[in-house]
Amino acid sequence: MSKSASQVRDDVAWGRAFFGLILGATVMALGVWGLRTESVAAKWPGSDPPAVVDARLDATVAHDHKSIEKHLVGKWVPQLSRVAETHWDLTASAGRAHDLFEHEALRKQYRALLIRSGDYNFETGGRYISILPKGFKSAKQALGWCRKAHLGPDRCIAKRLTHGSAARTVLTG
Repeated sequence: MSKSASQVRDDVAWGRAFFGLILGATVMALGVWGLRTESVAAKWPGSDPPAVVDARLDATVAHDHKSIEKHLVGKWVPQLSRVAETHWDLTASAGRAHDLFEHEALRKQYRALLIRSGDYNFETGGRYISILPKGFKSAKQALGWCRKAHLGPDRCIAKRLTHGSAARTVLTG
């Protein structure tokens, strides 16, 4: 049994609408997270149990800790994640899954290291933050790296990484 021209048009229209919806949702999600589409190769961990996501985050922080302490504490670093709250409406476990997904993409693209904000001089503790594995003598130099990488202040800021309580952050230079 063959379809009428009207049925074929309806099938084609439905297929285009479905494809457009999926593509649009994917592009929107990547834009909300601030990630460029070509840099996303990480697996979304949102389907993993929260304990697995937490273990992966903690293992990454532990792995990166020694290098950060040796080479970056006391220096200005480009902060690559958590510049603006982009997933404020997510549950805590979904937020951590987002942190892991974002960090894995940033690690792949920039060799980013992961820290826990409470371990350093951030205003809010309990967050996971990706930083560039290169320290600079000044905020101006760190922001220069951000500009050279074509990352605006919504995606890259300068942070002086210390254990003290004084938060030193520069958004633009």
